[in-house]
Amino acid sequence: MAGNLRRRRHVRHPAGEPHRPAPGHGGYRVGGPKKNPRRGARRRDGRGGRPMMAQAKKSPTYVLLYAAVVSTLFTAGIMALHAATRDIVERNERLFEQKAIVELFGLGDVETLSDTEIVELYENRAYLFDDVVDPETGQSHKVYVAVDEKNHLIGYAFSVSGTGFWARIDGYMAVTPDLNKVMGITFLQHQETPGLGGRITERTWRQKFVGLNVSPNPDGQFIYIGGQAPQADSPRASRHVDAISGATGTITALDRFLNEQIPMFRRLEEELLSKHVTKIPF
Repeated sequence: MAGNLRRRRHVRHPAGEPHRPAPGHGGYRVGGPKKNPRRGARRRDGRGGRPMMAQAKKSPTYVLLYAAVVSTLFTAGIMALHAATRDIVERNERLFEQKAIVELFGLGDVETLSDTEIVELYENRAYLFDDVVDPETGQSHKVYVAVDEKNHLIGYAFSVSGTGFWARIDGYMAVTPDLNKVMGITFLQHQETPGLGGRITERTWRQKFVGLNVSPNPDGQFIYIGGQAPQADSPRASRHVDAISGATGTITALDRFLNEQIPMFRRLEEELLSKHVTKIPF
């Protein structure tokens, strides 16, 4: 018994340091500290290998199931968010086009009008015909008809679209009732480079189209975007728009598809007046 007893070593502590008793309570300890056989115990497989939970987490079935559950929850969250915001997105897109049409025809100053006033102007003075068929191509196009307070015709706005430098560009060009002068142009969708081709949406540049002559031209081209500015007395002077610096690709594409589609305006007007005359308010 005496051989199993070990005298606790006395430890001197520096002044001011609290006394910390050595392991074992009292002066002696028997055979060293006892280990708790239950402490830190984990269930292992029958062969003494790694814990069964660790093995399960590394199995292919567990990984696939975990990935499937996470993917399902993530997809469900995205779908729920889309459903919750769909009405808001559609309303904002509709208001965006309504503002563009009100500005295009000069029905009001969209910078000072409230959203409610813009919607009221749009609903009372702009009429959309989205199924006007081009008799030459058989394709349907959108055409807006705008009137003043007395229901007198202000002009038409025809949808224009084409491939820009990067992707599709969609917008409207408004013309006077005789289809000879541009009232304005707007672009609703594009993916052109911000600060370069993306500047086609800037009002200061779009204003340069106002008053352009788009009557039939002997050389076959209706407008000229970019290139050398013509002399003041040149026939091209009334058809020319300065390009945007650094946006050659976008300007070239715009010049091409606008000149291709302007002749379509007269065909669509004839179709509109012949088949939709009962829906026109003037």
